[in-house]
Formats: sequence, structure tokens, C-alpha cells
Amino acid sequence: MKKIFIFILLIFLTFPDYAREPNLEKINFQESFEIFSNPERGFYLHIELNKLTELPELRKEAITIIYGKIRANEFREKDFSGEFLEKIKDSFNIIRRAGMKVIPCVSYGDKIGDADASKEQVFRHIDQLKPLLEKNVGIIYLMKAGFIGPWGEWHSSTHGLETVENRRDILFKILSSLPKERMVVVRSPRYKKAIFEGEVLSIERAFDGSNLARTGFHNDCFLSSDDDVGTYREEISRQAGIDYIGGETRFTPFGGETCGLYKYGECENSIKEMEQLHCSWLNSGYQPKVLKHWEENGCMDEIKRRLGYRFVLQKVEISEKSKPGGILIINFTINNVGFASPFNPRIVELVLLNNKTGDEISTKMSTDPRYWFPGNPISVSSKFQIPINLPEGNYIVLLRLPDPTNTLHDDAHYSIRFANLNIWKEKTGSNVIFDNLLIDSKVEGKTNQNAKEFKEIE
Repeated sequence: MKKIFIFILLIFLTFPDYAREPNLEKINFQESFEIFSNPERGFYLHIELNKLTELPELRKEAITIIYGKIRANEFREKDFSGEFLEKIKDSFNIIRRAGMKVIPCVSYGDKIGDADASKEQVFRHIDQLKPLLEKNVGIIYLMKAGFIGPWGEWHSSTHGLETVENRRDILFKILSSLPKERMVVVRSPRYKKAIFEGEVLSIERAFDGSNLARTGFHNDCFLSSDDDVGTYREEISRQAGIDYIGGETRFTPFGGETCGLYKYGECENSIKEMEQLHCSWLNSGYQPKVLKHWEENGCMDEIKRRLGYRFVLQKVEISEKSKPGGILIINFTINNVGFASPFNPRIVELVLLNNKTGDEISTKMSTDPRYWFPGNPISVSSKFQIPINLPEGNYIVLLRLPDPTNTLHDDAHYSIRFANLNIWKEKTGSNVIFDNLLIDSKVEGKTNQNAKEFKEIE
């Protein structure tokens, strides 16, 4: 026993930095039930993209998504004109200035019987749109497959485009023209099943950039009949379709609109199916009877809060102090109480803000919010190297989830806000997790004289 005591004492004397655990401040956070705007989720406003001249102040209504219908009726048999493309370009600029994102969809008709375009013409239109899609990728939320049949809903084509081969060719053409970090949604689960010959997306294939991983779903008669007006049909029953879509939309988009009040639109079942299908967006204006029903029966606020992701910071453990060239430890737990997780790339940054000077440094973390799934708390543990030249003083520690595209990274409108009380910094798009980190050279611990940058090390 005496030998063991002496051995332990020698460890403390010889390796003081390793023999004592660092002091970690433990902080619990309060959840907020406020309805507020967050990027890439929620209700959308329906507009015609080629006719947009201005947008109302939508963020006050917690709306950050535009459904941008591209009405191409006059171009069924010819290429888009330069003027037409210029109008779309101008609309993208309006949407960016408003701090919004857009779901583009091209259609050639607005009622059953309206003509669409030939596959060759569709391909030329996609080629014409490609430069605009590439340049504006940051503000594109996702793209509806469109093009085929009235409303671009992939049925009733006057050019026979609703075959599996034609649907596959058009989908793959869109995917090849849209930057790889964006996804496309199709109208029915049976369309994707047929196109990919029954292959099902797994977590191993999630976000791998393949056509399979970039194809999600929209339902434009959500909750509106026994088969959601043709959404679930033939070999795919309603429950089988929900199971299939729900499995894939852990990693791909799902959303749409209702088109009629039906028993499935009752509040309890609406919430249940939105959870199962990982619903991220819905039409704010359609169908009015369904929206009114949700309002009158008390579930609209929950739907507004939970569409897409909703991250609640539960607790943080963080080093109380460190030193230039030292180590900063951070452990935090997040609960996603939304219906879905983000499906577009999203980064997490740790930020240190000097209380006295207002200067900040930041570094990217390795955690990926696309895997912060609903259902169970997510724990993240990291260590960071403090730069040797960081000025001493007190710092505020923040988590920032900005848009990863260069044009939007510094725009706070596109950063994710946590659903917590008293932590959101609107001007910088950051969430405060600790407001009193001391950086002092007198703090005990090892010093790395070669630490040139602020970075995650574990």
C-alpha cells in the first residue's frame, strides 16, 4: 500500500499537468418555445420566380423559404429567351437580399391537359438554367424535379414523359446540372423506387453525392385522401410509402403542401406523419381549410416550431480557464426536437470573442449537424488548441452554424439559432455557450509554444 501511495505521489510531482483533471464549468440551458426564423426550414411563400419584383418582410413571420415557380408555358417549343433568364437572375438577387432561400420548379402548364415540352426541349432548358443554378447555389434550398406534366408534378404528360426511362433521364439531367451539394425532390415514392430499381438509401450512402443520396420527396396533396391523391398507389400502400420515405428522409428532403381537408389532417395524425416523414417545409398559403383547422385545433404553433430541425442546447461542460498555447475542453449536448435534421451541408464553428476588444477568432469543428437526428440527445466532445499569441483576458465562447457557401458565410440571416433563452446574438448569428472564459499565462498546464492557430485537436 505504501508503494502505491509513493508511486501516485511521484506522478503528481513529475507530471503535474497530467495528474490533475482540468476544472470544467457545468452550465444548463433553458429551452425557448418561441417561433422564430431559421434558414432552410419552415413554411414557404409561393411566388412566380420569373415575375418577382419585391418581397415582403417575411422573416418577421418566421418564413425563410420561397417556392419559386418558373412558369415556362410560352417556351414549350423553344429555348428560354435572354430576357426570361435575366428575370430569373434578378429574382435570385432579390431573394438573396431578403436573406431567404428558394425552391425552383419549372412547369409548362397549370391544369390537366396543358401541354409540356419534349424531352429534347427540357434538356435544352436545363442546360440554359445550369449557369444560374451554379452561381446561385447558396440561396437554392433544393429543387423540385418539375418539367413533366402540369405543375411539374410528373404525371399527365402530353409528350409521354411519365415513363421510368424518361423520368430517370430528366432527373439525372437535373442532378448533373445542379451543384452536388444540393438535392432534388420527386412527387411520389414509386417514382424514386422505379428509377433506382428498388435500391434504398442507407446511412452508409448518406450525403455521398450520388444521385440516390441526392433525391428526396415532395407531396403536394399531403394528408389529403386515403392515398394522398395518387401519392401512394399501386404496389406502395400508404403505410409502406410512409415507411419507405421516412427511412430515406433521415438524409434527404421531404415537404410539400396539403390540397384538401381530410381525416389524416387532424392534428394528432398530422404531427405523427410529419415526424415519420421528417417534414422540413410546407406551403404557408395552401390548403386554407387545412391551415385553418390546425390553427383552430391548437397544433399550428407546434408545426411552425418543429418543421425541419429545431436544436435545443441542453448542457455544456467547458474549461473555466486556459492559457495562450494551452488546451480548451468543450462538451455539449444538443436535442433536436424538430421533425428532421438539416440535409444541406452545414458547418459548426467555435468562436472566442474578446470581452474588452471585441476581436474574435474561430475554428471549424468536425461535428456534422446533418447527423443531429431527432429523437435522442446528441453529445459532442472536443478539445481545442489555443494559439500562443492569443491576447490574455476574458472571452465569450460561442457556437456558430453559418452557411458554408462563401457568399453567405458572414450573413447572420443564414446562421442557425438554437431554441434557447438568452443565448442568441442576432448581429453575428452566434449562440453564446459561456461568457467568462479566462485566458491567462499564469494558468497551470502545458504550453505549446508552436501553437500558431486556433484548431480542434480531438
